[in-house]
Amino acid sequence: LIPGEVITESALSYLLNARDEGVVISGAPGSHLQCILVCDI
Repeated sequence: LIPGEVITESALSYLLNARDEGVVISGAPGSHLQCILVCDI
């Protein structure tokens, strides 16, 4: 995901599949991708 991107079901599915394959998700609050930090400034 990039700043401003809408979190779609397909984007979330992609990230979860990548995580399950052992890909490290950089910038995620936790290594297991249990949450996504959303900022509305």
